[in-house]
Amino acid sequence: MSTAYIALGSNLGPREANLRSALTAFKSLSNTQVLAVSDFINTKAVGGPPDQPDYLNAAATLQTTLPPQELLAALLQIEKAAGRQRAGEVYHGPRILDLDLLFYDDQICTTPDLTLPHPRLHERLFVLEPLAQIAPTFRHPVLQATIRELLARLTANSPSTARPLVFSSIDDFRRYRQSLAPDARVTFVPTMGALHAGHASLVRHARQLAGPTGIVITSIFVNPTQFGPNEDFAKYPRTFDADVELVGRCGADVVFTPTPQVMYPQRPGEPAPITIGPGPLATPMLSGMSTQSFTSFWLAGFHTPLDPVWFKPFQGHETIASRDAP
Repeated sequence: MSTAYIALGSNLGPREANLRSALTAFKSLSNTQVLAVSDFINTKAVGGPPDQPDYLNAAATLQTTLPPQELLAALLQIEKAAGRQRAGEVYHGPRILDLDLLFYDDQICTTPDLTLPHPRLHERLFVLEPLAQIAPTFRHPVLQATIRELLARLTANSPSTARPLVFSSIDDFRRYRQSLAPDARVTFVPTMGALHAGHASLVRHARQLAGPTGIVITSIFVNPTQFGPNEDFAKYPRTFDADVELVGRCGADVVFTPTPQVMYPQRPGEPAPITIGPGPLATPMLSGMSTQSFTSFWLAGFHTPLDPVWFKPFQGHETIASRDAP
């Protein structure tokens, strides 16, 4: 028998009944027992469309002989039976039932359909809080930390609950920049909004780089240069209030929301769009993100010899910019 840990969530319909129905369905699976269930915890929706209902989250420990792929298929079938239709659903949108396979013993695997351990579980309070109730000493086989330790790290890296300062005017943003001490440590995380746990992790990492007295700036800008010819710029989700709340919880001090006219004025002496390539990284997304990063720093006044900017790779193609050398 193997031990599997499952995350459960629902924010549509009778949430508690949805979770209890899923737990009952677990018991009907072949050679599967439910060993432990956490409390049901009410949490705010993170990312996705604004004004979503709150989630009810839980975690469960299963003992099973089903292999990981078969267990995952069973979880997806339970979601479908509850009424969830994954095809066409809104990214990070409301869900009648969400079931995630977090761990299967201490297996590590990456396939097109399944990654073990779940790649973002350590970034999600709504996963770690209930999981810590039933498996506090289980050790993440990749991160080599217990669930209790991962939860402590995540809560320690979320120092701020205040709403960040929000600047849409470039003049106001520059005045704020000029008010900072000359030796202030500043980190910058450019985003396109519709934020999720991956962005939250970036902002928390920026908070660590900046230190307790530094400044973390996050931009929220839906960049038209990052859309390919078959992508619809107008349909990209705008979730500004939820995004500001999320980055504030993760330690951002300032949110900058420029317009395309500010970012791409095409006036003499101002930054031109950056092209990445040729090569495997030559994508509209990376070129657009690089342009956004450099232009935002230029707009904020970080462009003199006394203000070097270092771009630090983090989580693949994403970048945190800092005035401190790597």
